Amino acid sequence: MVAENEVSVRYGPVGASPEQFKWFDGAELRVHDTHTANGAEWILAQDPTGRQGWLPVSAVLRPGG
Repeated sequence: MVAENEVSVRYGPVGASPEQFKWFDGAELRVHDTHTANGAEWILAQDPTGRQGWLPVSAVLRPGG
């Protein structure tokens, strides 16, 4: 679940990657992959409509976390 007001969803797992769209606070996501680049953790997630992209792990509330 997105835990920030809004988060930029990117094409790749780096901050310099172009933005595809934004997800907003409370968006339900399914995580498909993780990646660490330059010390930053990223997740590849998908929403119920099928949109997917990369976002920082820090923007997501994880179960049990």
